[in-house]
Parts: sequence; structure tokens; C-alpha cells
Amino acid sequence: MKIEDRKIQESIRVRIKPKIWDSTYIMTRSHLDIFQRNIKNKELNRILDLGCEYKPFREFFDDSAEYIGIDFSENSYADHILDLNEETIPYHDEYFDLVIISESLEHIYKTEFFLKEAVRMLKSDGYIFISTPFAFPEHGRPFDFYRFTEFFYKKKLIELGLEIDEIKKSNTIFATPFIIFNLIVTYLPFPKFIKNSFNTVSNLFFMVSEKVLNPTINPIIGKIPKSEGALLLPLGIAIWAKKCR
Repeated sequence: MKIEDRKIQESIRVRIKPKIWDSTYIMTRSHLDIFQRNIKNKELNRILDLGCEYKPFREFFDDSAEYIGIDFSENSYADHILDLNEETIPYHDEYFDLVIISESLEHIYKTEFFLKEAVRMLKSDGYIFISTPFAFPEHGRPFDFYRFTEFFYKKKLIELGLEIDEIKKSNTIFATPFIIFNLIVTYLPFPKFIKNSFNTVSNLFFMVSEKVLNPTINPIIGKIPKSEGALLLPLGIAIWAKKCR
């Protein structure tokens, strides 16, 4: 893609507005919640979006902020087209206030190199936001390599000098079947209005059932030994962390 074309595309802001009829509404809403809550009242002037695609998080920052996107795809809105598995990112150490890695870490097979690069460019006391799918179908094939648990993040991010402020799972196991049904319907040869209607009912039922069931079921789940983690099957996980001095 030509630089001129990319600049034109960047002028058209892509907004993250999960709709109730979206098949991944529950996960998107959950990840967006942790992001929006944690950027409030923070001075974030330089933002790096790794695996930026169409820069959907750009809308949350002022035009005066320096927002840099990196992706491997020529069809993205990226400022730099790089192979994030092995190419060094062309910014000096401790340059950015915030690094965003949203729905992209699972597509990186050299995660150690990638995460070290991300942390290298993050200022001391800077922040990193990571969101990844967990109980989710293969996507972006053949570039879909991993699924990460909260225990991976708790171990790996601390090793890299980060302090985790919040880890949020998108849902309990009781919602996951509904989302899987939504995804199945998405690929069936039904008219769009039927798919949207099905997803809407499914998502609404999930939200009601979680409010009704969670107060009763959570205490029961809490008594299950940690080795029996079958009930901990979220669609996705999001993390907000800070780089220690």
C-alpha cells in the first residue's frame, strides 16, 4: 500500500463499537472495558499499537498524541510494515507511554523476542495492554499459533519487569457455549438478519444468565480445587500492566 493511500485511510477513524448482534460481542465488550477504565486520567502521549490492523484504538486518544501502528500486512493502516517475529522495531528504548497488543500475540510464534521488544520501548512507569482469545476457534490461518492462560501472563510479564495491575477474563464457562454457537452460526449459509437475530438472543441470554447465575455459582466454583480448572474457560483474557522502574 502506498504511503499516501495509508494516510487517507488513517483519516477515516475505525471505531470499536461492539453491537449486541456481533458474534464476539461478549469478549470485545469485556476487553474494551478494561482498556477504557485504565487509560482514564493517564498522560499517554506516545502510543505504540503492535499488530494494529486498522488502528481501532486510535479513537481513544487526542489528535495531538503520537500514535504509531505496526503490522505485517500491507493492507493495514500501519506506519511500519514489519515481521514482528524477528525485526527490531525502529524506536529507541523507553520511547512510548503505552504499548497495545490486542488480539495479535497469538499470531506471533517468537513471543519471547516480540514481548522483549515491546517492553524495551516502554517507558519506566509506562503501561502495556494485552488482550488475547482463549476458548476461541482458529483464525487468521495459517498464522494462529498460541492460546495463553493467566498463569503465562503472571509468570512471563513479571520476568520481563512488568507489574500486573489487572487481569480480566471475558466471561465464565457458562457464556462460552453461547459464543461458540454464535461463531458456528456466523459460518452457516443463513441470511444476515437471521444470524444477527440469533446472536442478539444468545448474547442477551448470556448477560441475563450471568447476572442470575453468578451470585449463586461463584461461591461453588471457589470451592473447586485449582487443579480442576474445567469451569475456567473464558473466551478471552485481557491484561493491564505497568513497567517497573
